[in-house]
Amino acid sequence: MNPRQIQNWGGSLCLLTLGLAACGPMLPSSLWALRDVDMATTNAEALRVRVDVPGVALPKPDGVQLVATLEAEGDQKADEFAFTLVRDTAELSDDPAVQGVRDLTYRIAPEDLAIFDSFRTAMETERSGSLSVDTELCRLSEDIPARLLVSVALKTEELEDFVLLFRDQDMLEDVSPEDAEAALPKCKGL
Repeated sequence: MNPRQIQNWGGSLCLLTLGLAACGPMLPSSLWALRDVDMATTNAEALRVRVDVPGVALPKPDGVQLVATLEAEGDQKADEFAFTLVRDTAELSDDPAVQGVRDLTYRIAPEDLAIFDSFRTAMETERSGSLSVDTELCRLSEDIPARLLVSVALKTEELEDFVLLFRDQDMLEDVSPEDAEAALPKCKGL
């Protein structure tokens, strides 16, 4: 198997939100669905990330990134590539809306497509790596929710639909009540 395929990247994905990480194994059905996606050949312009957040929160402007990391191996150092993601309002999920949840779809910013090409070049060394979605959120009200369940899905040209990577990760689970205000600040200008 090819280490550039997503499922061979350790089968895990990290969701970095609020400066905290929620990492865990991908759903087995997601690993199977992603088996033919090769990050070295997939169309970067067609790649989409869907972030499902509760209606009490929003990602900050310019607050969503896709980060690909290639591990150090032999005399090669670790490499990290960060792609700014921008809202894609043309891409709407076919999933029925869940009351109180926003499905926000993102694509790689056009100016970051060249970075994706650099990532592909670095992948030619066939090192293992990981993907993460870094999302900075803010809250829409004065109240801080007790839980903040976030889900992430991925879609590429090879896939017919979004593939769920994480489901209902509580991003406030490890945040103390004293740190909740700083971890989930109030949205400005809304």
